[in-house]
This record gives sequence, C-alpha cells and structure tokens, in this order.
Amino acid sequence: MGAGPRFKKPPVAEVALAVEFGELATLRTVQLALLWEYFQQDYPTTEEHTPLPPISELLKMPAGPRVELALVAEESSPRLWFIDKPGSKLIQIQRNRVGFNWRRFPSEVDYPSFDVVLANFQTIAETLQTFVQERLGSLLQPTHCEVTYVDHVEVGGERGIRSAGDLGRLLDFWRPEGPVPSLGVPEEAGCFVRYPLGAAGPRGGRLSLQIQPGIRRSDGIQLLVMQTTAQMGLKSNTWDSVWTDLNIAHKAATRMFLEVTRSEMQKLWGREDL
Repeated sequence: MGAGPRFKKPPVAEVALAVEFGELATLRTVQLALLWEYFQQDYPTTEEHTPLPPISELLKMPAGPRVELALVAEESSPRLWFIDKPGSKLIQIQRNRVGFNWRRFPSEVDYPSFDVVLANFQTIAETLQTFVQERLGSLLQPTHCEVTYVDHVEVGGERGIRSAGDLGRLLDFWRPEGPVPSLGVPEEAGCFVRYPLGAAGPRGGRLSLQIQPGIRRSDGIQLLVMQTTAQMGLKSNTWDSVWTDLNIAHKAATRMFLEVTRSEMQKLWGREDL
C-alpha cells in the first residue's frame, strides 16, 4: 500500500477504485457497447452485470443493522466489465459510475502499487470523458469516490493463522484466545466495523472493514478475506478533486489496515521497516 510502509509479500488480492458522477440518461446499453470500441484493443473481453447502488445513497443510510435495499431501478442499463487478456485488469462502467480493478490473477502476479493502479484509472477516466464529450455531447460531473482493498490472509501451516476463526492472530482488537476463552479458538469467525470518514455533510464518508472466511478457487486454500473500503463525497465536482480525494481515501484505508492488523502478521508479509 503506497501511502505507508512497503511490504515484500503484501496479502493484496484486489484493489478497486471507483468514481460516481451525475447519471447520464443517454449512456444506455447501445452507447456502452460503442464505448467498448475505445478500450477493445487492451480489454478484449466483456461481461454484463447488475448495476451497483449509488455511493451517495449508501452514505445516506444510517449506521445500524444492514438491510439489503433495491437502490437500482429495474429498467437501468447494465454494468459492463471490460477485461484485459490476462484477467488482472478490469474496467467497470455503468450510467453513473466508472471503476477500475486490479486483481492478483494469475496468482503469481505481484501487486504493482497504488500509484500504478491510480495511473491506469486516470487513463480510463480520460478516455471515458472523451467518449462522453464526442459521442454524447455531454460532460461528466464527478460527485463521490471509493477505494477498496481486498486482502487474502491464508490459513494453516506456517501462515500464522491456525483456523478461519483465529482472528486474534490477525487483528489487534481481537483477543488471541478467542471471544470466549473457555471454548478456545472458534472454528470460524468474522467481523464488520465502520467509522465516519471526514467532515459531516455531502463531503462526509465512511471507512469500513469486513472480514469473513473464504476459499481461494484457484488452489483451494482456506482464507480470511479482509475488505477495507473508504467512500467519500468529493471536495468539488472536478476531476482534480477526484485524484486528490482518491489519495485521501487510499491513505485512510491504508491506515486502517496498519492499525488493525498485528505487527507479527505484518512481519510475515515482509513489512520493510519492522
């Protein structure tokens, strides 16, 4: 994670950057297909998915028990994925959002750094702006941004984690002997924590951490999947603000990762200043 200490073997499996903008009624399925022509050479594969709910609406939801809400209209255009040939880079586009994901695929690929991922996203955003201006005669007005890190923490062997419930060896705030010491370490465990991020009001945001057990499909290794997400409203509706605020969101997510994970695990991941 580029905003802080460097790791020789970071557990990063995926990094996702996204920007939300005012919905373009003219950016429908046909136009999204035309947009692919701008990316087809480097991203030859496409997939169609259900649109994601607006970041702005998610931030308006009060803290408390989470309930799945239908925040996307049924007649909405789809969310298209444009995927590069190796499968490690992915563009996501829908009528009110553009995103870029880097994925550790194949598994031996090294995480390039946040700066490299951000530079890729900037190129994609510039291409999208050109398309919207040339083909739709419109301008994008960004409103919110999001940074998500997905870390795969391997379970068993010499990996530092004894079971999918051994959060005490991963997290500083979880007791090593488990939440109920008389019962020992749980077979499985997960957690979700969320904090306000930044000022209150339209520019405010949220910083969240979610951990749950999982299995890596490529090799069947048991995992603890740790997802850290920073969402926030932009300081201004400009692309300069997008790049500034994505860096702020990235630093917040990095700080969360460094403060909640134990130093022993960070040493296993090759933190260079420990």
